[in-house]
Amino acid sequence: MTALVIAHGHPRFNKGGAEIAAYRLYQALRETEGWEQSCFLAACPDNAILKPGCEVFGISDSEWMIRRSSDPFLHDTNINITTTAHGFLYSILKDLNPNVIHVHHYVHIGLDLLHALMRWFPKAKILLTLHEYWGLCPYEGRLLKRSGRFCNGPEPDDCATCVGEEMRLPLAVRRLRVEHFFAMIDQFISPSYFLKQRYVDWGIPDDRITVIENLPLRDHDVNSLSLPSIDMEMKEKEALVFAYFGQINRWKGIDIILEAFCLAVQQCPNLCLELHGLSRDIFFGEQDFYDQDFLLRCRRLFNRLPSSSIRLMGAYEPGELKSRLQVVDVVVMASRWYENSPMVIQEAFSNGVPVIAPNYGGMAEKIKHRTTGLLFNPLCEDDLSNSFLLMAQHPDLLLDMKRNSKENSLAYDEVLQSHIALYGE
Repeated sequence: MTALVIAHGHPRFNKGGAEIAAYRLYQALRETEGWEQSCFLAACPDNAILKPGCEVFGISDSEWMIRRSSDPFLHDTNINITTTAHGFLYSILKDLNPNVIHVHHYVHIGLDLLHALMRWFPKAKILLTLHEYWGLCPYEGRLLKRSGRFCNGPEPDDCATCVGEEMRLPLAVRRLRVEHFFAMIDQFISPSYFLKQRYVDWGIPDDRITVIENLPLRDHDVNSLSLPSIDMEMKEKEALVFAYFGQINRWKGIDIILEAFCLAVQQCPNLCLELHGLSRDIFFGEQDFYDQDFLLRCRRLFNRLPSSSIRLMGAYEPGELKSRLQVVDVVVMASRWYENSPMVIQEAFSNGVPVIAPNYGGMAEKIKHRTTGLLFNPLCEDDLSNSFLLMAQHPDLLLDMKRNSKENSLAYDEVLQSHIALYGE
């Protein structure tokens, strides 16, 4: 059996959760008996790095990157998809003859290529993992309006307000293209029930979407911290360490975290916040940032904190996340959108680290309040700062949450076999 796993980026160049999830699954299949010939296809991060005339290039004998789509709105394809001598991708894939084509995104890949793959390999089963809300939401795929308010789903007037009145015809064309592509999918996968329900409400039949988590790290790759050692580690702590993992952008809500932490430190100075993914150059450098007002707000909040309470930990590779989590007490998130299934939650749990997150979207689904973490009300001004203080002032509760997080982490083999079982149905 052979699977062709497709993503909108390669994690060597793009560190997003969906890219990592797709690549991790591909690697797992390559190590699974009967699936060793599986391959990986991704969009190039920037067409400028390609040589003139090049539209497909190999990273290894089982991994390729293609020229990136030039239209992220209509999701066109930017390579030759014929079966002639000029169709380089077909010439590479024709002998592969995959049994399964597992698509993790069509953004940057293009819908036309995916239709071509269906024509080239008519017997292959086609699966699509839904990582965000791009099918529903043409404005950045987050189900957030331009105003920052939550959106309940696509309505022509609302969508036109977000992307522009002049885009009404392209909006209609886009919806037809996406619906036509979705109709060709044999089975959808959603990593959360919340995201599944949004697509069911949009019109996909319930039985066509199976909920399967993204593949976690292998059991032997995660921190093997025992429960007694968690107890000893807590007793030896001088400061309680909270950590944010991610980029600096408005949607991730890092300013919300900083503001709440400023309030918490005033009452409990023995707290520390680590910002992983951010360096001093990123945070304070003279770079072209798309939202200068947001960046300046984050800088002001950062400068309000004592130097002993805040650390910029710099960028990290996915393989470094485990070692960073081993010295963290609590992971904190404050995303402004309905995140589906953030991988950092499950990876935190695998290392016995509870998570604080807003009480909506897939985040609320993954975290059991006061059991594996805390869910705060984003509409309540002090709820996140109170969550920091609750963790600090109730060490026994925090210790219980650490134990529960470890015990509730995902099983690698179980998730992998759920994917393989779906491939064979």
